[in-house]
Amino acid sequence: MSDKPFQYDLDNAFENAVAAHAAEVVKGDVQAALYSSAVKTPSTIELLAGGTFRGNDPLSDAAWWSVTLQQRDAHSRAKYPRSVASALRDVSAAPSRINIVRLHTAAKRRRPEWDPIFVEKLDNICDRCVVYRAILGDENAKRERTALAFKHFDPRSNTPVNFDLLIQAISGATGIHYEHVVEHVIPALSVHAKVISMAMDMTDLRAWVNGRKKAIEERDAGREQVVLDDALAADVADSLDERWGAAGRPRGLVVVPSLDHLPKPSAVARDRRDTARSEFEGIAGKELPLKRAERDIALVAIELGRRYPWMNDALDVMLMHAAMSADGIKLPPIMLAGPPGTGKTTAAVAFCEALGLPSTVYSVAGVADGAFQGTSRQYSTGRACVPLQTILLSGVANPVIILDEAEKAATGKHNGSMPDVILTMTEPVSASRFFDPYLECGVDLSAVSFIGTVNDPDLLSPPLRDRFRILHVPEPQAEHVPGIVAGMLADLRKARGVTQEFLPDLAPDEVGLIVDRWKPGSMRGLRRTVETLLAVRDRMATRN
Repeated sequence: MSDKPFQYDLDNAFENAVAAHAAEVVKGDVQAALYSSAVKTPSTIELLAGGTFRGNDPLSDAAWWSVTLQQRDAHSRAKYPRSVASALRDVSAAPSRINIVRLHTAAKRRRPEWDPIFVEKLDNICDRCVVYRAILGDENAKRERTALAFKHFDPRSNTPVNFDLLIQAISGATGIHYEHVVEHVIPALSVHAKVISMAMDMTDLRAWVNGRKKAIEERDAGREQVVLDDALAADVADSLDERWGAAGRPRGLVVVPSLDHLPKPSAVARDRRDTARSEFEGIAGKELPLKRAERDIALVAIELGRRYPWMNDALDVMLMHAAMSADGIKLPPIMLAGPPGTGKTTAAVAFCEALGLPSTVYSVAGVADGAFQGTSRQYSTGRACVPLQTILLSGVANPVIILDEAEKAATGKHNGSMPDVILTMTEPVSASRFFDPYLECGVDLSAVSFIGTVNDPDLLSPPLRDRFRILHVPEPQAEHVPGIVAGMLADLRKARGVTQEFLPDLAPDEVGLIVDRWKPGSMRGLRRTVETLLAVRDRMATRN
């Protein structure tokens, strides 16, 4: 590898700034060099995630970065070794590939007596040098950079930088720079995130990404009936799971403790299950499973994107949270906010169904009597809280509660404030020991997810607005009609128990007629229009 000076592809003004900076460092005026430019020097993690170098130039970035380290070292008790300090000065004064290599070599040296914190500082220098060497053409460094991206990826985090880290890692490992495909593959990979820390065979990963790429390209070319290769995804997932054995199995959660404090039911009461103990003794003290996605989340993302194209942004966030769940799907409190009739509740239900998550839609409007939080068994209307009822019916510890029209939650304190109850159930610690008045004991609702819908988020109580992540849902437009209609017909076939042969898709001219007559924004109006058209078509078929 030659050590030719890097050719700056920048204007003269910036070159002069770099020269002035180098002169300041040579003079020893590190502080002046540090503040002589307002341009931000990115962190190593940001660079690994595909961030831009300072001034769009790796060598000038290296110069500014080395100045920062020297400034910090001047105020540190644990000084860098002389070889590292000397190499840092060389990089800041004359940024070049060979000086970066020398710094990297110096920072790799270790002694057994060195403090771990001091060693970590040197490791950080090595990581940064890998990034510089990779961008300057070092093939070995490129492989190291990919490994570093995988190393720093955290499957528990959903920050944009973390998302980009995985994109860069997959691109580096497979050689496929196809961001649209990678975005759909990431959720599926995240389900198997533990494999990232292992010596994984990239052949499977490359085949997986290529399969997604081909399928999406065919779909985008107009072949709407293309079915993604589920077998390929399943084979890859199985092969990954086998590598870490039992770690692939979800853990369980004891939701209801022992109910020995309640009176034993009589034989008749046990058969009728009309007492608190007889109703819940089947799950008392038992570990319930935490549901994982029944299907490849990448496939779910594409399916929901076709049915609810105007909600892609919100659904992508929800799917990413689902993909990042380590043990069973768990979402943070999410509020879908948008005009009436935009399909918020329907999409939330479809989201749960697509992932195989049990759900309950609970209309919040008018609730002020504490029914949601449960009522004492001393009353004839005694019942457990709504999440616990859903857990009992579904047999899993992590169902989803969909709070419809959440802005209408009553705030009166007479029989319990609905917003207060929701806040308690969505706070991890309090949810794990929620007192259910029907069972007269604490139950663990920490794995339950909550999705709310609201027309105007400003009408939510301030505590609820702070607790829930607001995802805005725009109104559907005319260009979304074909996909929406296809989804409606699929729902109608399922409801009527018929196949496509008996309820075929609408012809292009019929879809065009719907577009002409439909007022954009209202899903309810669109459904009525579709049902009217189908009724007319059925009558015409009967006459003929």
